[in-house]
Amino acid sequence: MQATMRRDHTVGWAAAAVLCASAICAPAIGAAVAAAAAPPAIKAPDAQLQLTGVTASHGTSFTHYRQTVAGLPVIGREAVVADARGTRADLLVDHTHGGLAAPPPATLDRRRAIRTALQRVGAGRLRAPAEASLALLPRGANSIAIWRVLIAGAAPLRSFEVLVDARSGEVVRVRNRLREASGSAQIFDPNPVVRLGSRGGLADDGDADSAALTGARTAVTLERISPAGCLAGPWARALLLGGDVCAAGGDYTAVTRSSDAFEAVMAYFHVDRARPTSRASGSRTSSTASCWSTSTRSLTTTRTSIRSPAT
Repeated sequence: MQATMRRDHTVGWAAAAVLCASAICAPAIGAAVAAAAAPPAIKAPDAQLQLTGVTASHGTSFTHYRQTVAGLPVIGREAVVADARGTRADLLVDHTHGGLAAPPPATLDRRRAIRTALQRVGAGRLRAPAEASLALLPRGANSIAIWRVLIAGAAPLRSFEVLVDARSGEVVRVRNRLREASGSAQIFDPNPVVRLGSRGGLADDGDADSAALTGARTAVTLERISPAGCLAGPWARALLLGGDVCAAGGDYTAVTRSSDAFEAVMAYFHVDRARPTSRASGSRTSSTASCWSTSTRSLTTTRTSIRSPAT
């Protein structure tokens, strides 16, 4: 079975795609596009357009194309055509390239590409085996063959896309596919004595706030927290006895020393910031730390796991 495309200036583009559940139909879809006329104004030549799907919404069909060269998908090169019944088709998105030629073939094998990608991101325990597929990455009017390696880490929880040059073996790009956010806080960095240059006027006083201690805080950015604003990232997670520590929009600037959450914010920031340093030095550290507030109301527990590429 095939998907056929025809251009009709009266009713616009009619995309009649028979997408069956069998995997046998998938190659036929792409082959049909090469034999048909290109959608309106798409920059890529007809032979490089592969139909990837047709969807419909409120009487309008949306036809999705992917650019391929020498049978390999081109990263980020796609087009979408919208066709409402009785109107001329519109080109909604066109990220294709008009003169993209095939690059020299790959010389790096899949196993070496995966190993290179795992080493680059410091992979620990995986949720699933790493996957790798050949693709092309545009470079101006040219392209290079790359291995697109997908890594699903379990500890810490991560999901990376790593592009490895399929000839030189160099890592071209690393993208974190998990959504991460940043927040803001005011904490001790590194501590009030260093910040103020003296111990004078500093007293614990049962974990209470004071003008001196509050003024000794430093504004910082909390990197890699969860999209919900919780102190949970790939390298650290800060917990109170009641569970995760969260703030709307990741804004912890109002949290002061008297709050049970202050130690959690402090612990998260310093552990998360130390992670790049430990990676660069090859540190192999796995630890669980607990910080007791001098107030007996609660316990702040911070669990961290820092692993080097070798662990």
